[in-house]
Amino acid sequence: MFESIPAPCEERIVSKHPRAQLVIGVPVEKSTDETRLPLTPQGVERLVSMGHSVRIMQGAGLRARFSDEVYVSAGAQITHEEEVWKSDVVVKILPPTADEVCLLSSGQTLVCLVSRSQIDKNLFLELSCRKITLLAPDIMLDASGEPVLSRRLGELEGLLAVSCAAHLLQSASCGKGIILGGITGIPQSEVLILGADPTAVAIAHTAVSMGAVVKVFDEDYDSLCRLVSCVSSPISTSLLHPQALEKALRSADVVVGTRACCHAHHSFALSSDHIQLLKSGAVFIDLNIVNGGRSHLSHPTSLSEPTFVASGVVHHCLPDITVLASHTATIVLSDVLTPLLMSIGEGGGVENTLRSDQSLRSSVAIYNGTTTSAYLAKRTGAELFDIRLLII
Repeated sequence: MFESIPAPCEERIVSKHPRAQLVIGVPVEKSTDETRLPLTPQGVERLVSMGHSVRIMQGAGLRARFSDEVYVSAGAQITHEEEVWKSDVVVKILPPTADEVCLLSSGQTLVCLVSRSQIDKNLFLELSCRKITLLAPDIMLDASGEPVLSRRLGELEGLLAVSCAAHLLQSASCGKGIILGGITGIPQSEVLILGADPTAVAIAHTAVSMGAVVKVFDEDYDSLCRLVSCVSSPISTSLLHPQALEKALRSADVVVGTRACCHAHHSFALSSDHIQLLKSGAVFIDLNIVNGGRSHLSHPTSLSEPTFVASGVVHHCLPDITVLASHTATIVLSDVLTPLLMSIGEGGGVENTLRSDQSLRSSVAIYNGTTTSAYLAKRTGAELFDIRLLII
């Protein structure tokens, strides 16, 4: 009797592609509210040492306190706008303007953030029409499924949120005229955090270290458990029970609404009635303004006018608060983007690397003109396709 012979199956042979030498371009950000840069001189030096060419537009790093001279010393070429936008891979912070989209050609790769600024639907549709591949490091996930860049920037966001709140509580900033924390003989101030994401860890750590009482609310019990396990100091946590939330709002001096992760299915927001429960002169820091805000009274603000007062509450609603620490934020961004670009070179270019690098695949928002990010598809109304079916 013959043994059954397994049916032959097709096996995909993955060959190692020769290393690609990329031409990487970094333009000047057109927005006056954008102070950060995607690559530091140290990042440029690492890329150049691997055989890549880096073109930096003149003056691109000045707002982040990086001069043209230090980039030249690192091996970069300082050039004009047209040359930068002819690069194989163009790396920037904000999505391109309409004029910048016109400088892109079919087959180019653009790297920029999509979840930390307002989205212009028409511009992204134009990128698709031009058959551009768009990589968004802010939606990229690591091997464990955690957001790579958002986790790192979230720590900086948390520190800056508490720092801004402490400043805005002062009399000169139309605040209550108190310190964030407390001194002997005077009750501690209270900080209320809406959302138990990784940013909340940094907010809680910083506020507690300054002597404040910290309360955290979230819709998800598991998120609260993870937060408590990460914060060594005692904090108060609660699910979003209406009565508990209203009581906490009445006594809060500072409310910080955390940024909802772009992979989250929902996020809650305070009503105008909730805001009216806060004390006059209280501070509301809304880190989630790009996704609609943590309050119905919130609206985007700018570096020139970062705050407004509504219902007696000082609101701070910059789309991305990390622009206030542009030098530090640039280092954080470069620490993520430099390895990403190096892996693309090592993998033999964008298309070849996508076949073997799951983390890089998760960053693809548009592939050769086809929308492959659920987040971007939801924000633009474009049809969504599975990236795995496009790179076979």
